[in-house]
Parts: sequence; C-alpha cells; structure tokens
Amino acid sequence: MLVERVAMSAFTAPAWAGSEAPSDVCLVVLKDGLMCELVEFKPRKPFLVFGQDKRAADIFLNNLSAGPAHAVMVWDTRGALFVMDLDSEHGTFVNGDRIRPNARVKVTEDDAVVFAKSSREFRLHSDLARAREELEEAKQLYKKRKEERGTDADASKRKHAKKEGAPSKPKFIRVRHLLVKHRDSRNPSSWKNEHITISKDEAEDQLRMYIDELRDAEASNELESKFKEMASKHSDCSSYKRGGDLGPLDPAKFDKIFVAAALELKVNQLSGVVFTNSGAHVILRIE
Repeated sequence: MLVERVAMSAFTAPAWAGSEAPSDVCLVVLKDGLMCELVEFKPRKPFLVFGQDKRAADIFLNNLSAGPAHAVMVWDTRGALFVMDLDSEHGTFVNGDRIRPNARVKVTEDDAVVFAKSSREFRLHSDLARAREELEEAKQLYKKRKEERGTDADASKRKHAKKEGAPSKPKFIRVRHLLVKHRDSRNPSSWKNEHITISKDEAEDQLRMYIDELRDAEASNELESKFKEMASKHSDCSSYKRGGDLGPLDPAKFDKIFVAAALELKVNQLSGVVFTNSGAHVILRIE
C-alpha cells in the first residue's frame, strides 16, 4: 500500500523543473492489470519522491527492494513529466527497461514505471476526475472477485487446473509493434505529433501501407530489421526508441486485445491490423 507523506527530502527541484504539476493529472497504480491506487500530485510542488524512508519520501513504497529515496518524478516548465532514478540499488524501469541513475526519462500515458522489484506499475493519467471513477469501479470489481472466491470453494482449484492436453501459456512473450494513433485514441498525442487529428480509418489506411512494406521485407527474410527501422521512424509509441520492442511482456498484465493477437502469432510472424484503446497496431512476435 502507498502512503502519502510530507517528506523531509534532501532532493531539490532542478533548474528545468516547473513550479507545480498540472491540476488535472495524477498517477494510477496497477496490480495484475487492475487499478488499485491513485496518487495525486501536490499543489505548488513540481516533484514527488518515492522510497522506503518515510522521512525522505513523499510517497512511501511498501517494498523491501526499494531504496530510502528511490526515485523522483518531476514536472518541467512545459508540463512534461520525467522520472529519475536516484542511484538506487535495484533500479527504476520504464516499459521494462532499466533507466540510468540520475538521468531524466520522459513519461507519457503510454509508459509503465516500476520501482525496483515491485509488481505494481505506475502510469500517468491525464484526467483526475475520470481516474477517481475508474478506481471506484476497480474497487467494486475487486470486491466482486473476493465475494466469488468466498462463495466458491472450488475456485482456486479451477483457476490452477489445466485442460488435459492443452498447451500452457508462456509467462512472458517478446514482440515489436508499430502504433498509429488517431484522434479517438486514449491519448491522441505522441513524440511526433502533440495533437493527433487523423481519423481511425485514416490511421488504419496508414498502417496498412506500412504492413505492405513489411510483407515485402518478409519475402526477402529481412522482416525484423525492416520492422525495427519502420517502428523507429513511424510508431507513435515511446517504444519507437527501441525499434518497437516492448521488452518482456507478461500476458496477464497487458492489454487483453493486444496480448490475444500476439499469442496467436508464431515467432517471426507478422499480424494484421490490431485495434486497442491506444490506436492501430501491427505486431511482430520475436520470442
């Protein structure tokens, strides 16, 4: 559980920091794919320190692998959010990649931030009021699940039972993806375009042109290198920096539509157009 505190932190806001966080944003905390907590930024303060030392941290991390003052999130003068690892032992991860100590890494709504060995993800949410509603919905779902477990003595057995002869699902998969956002995407903004205005149909048409190019590369056995090149140039996801590589994905903790499409693929197989709340994707499974 997270505990908000008034920190006696030695951390000082850097020169590039703004004066305070935007008033309508927050952080949501996900565990097992469901929102479990919400973190609001403090008025007239541009940063939050996360850690185990209750005297140094604004947000207490109840996690033995976290450092005393483990990491900090800072808003800059342009209203962008950055995370910095404060030279912790077990690191801070953005989309599965460990970030360098004291280096600032931009965080958007597409990014998942994990501190040390925690199973909880922190994500930026641009609508505080809606996040509060979603948290209440998640609490009701947790309550319903708890009641179902309590009234069904065989629930645990069924959960772990496997159908005879059915293949087990992999614990982690690896994919690259190329995302084209549209104006109805959950966050219609990206590193390429701050205000995305194309329609869903236009996004699909654009993605199909990319898929045609990838099919040509597939025929010449250059699919992954071509995919990496195109994702780096055209993807609206922050994973463009890694050629679309999302790192090891836990199927239980990622978008269900995306995961279902990825699991249907064989290694080195390309998907068609896959729509999620983020936009239109093409997926290449690499492990």
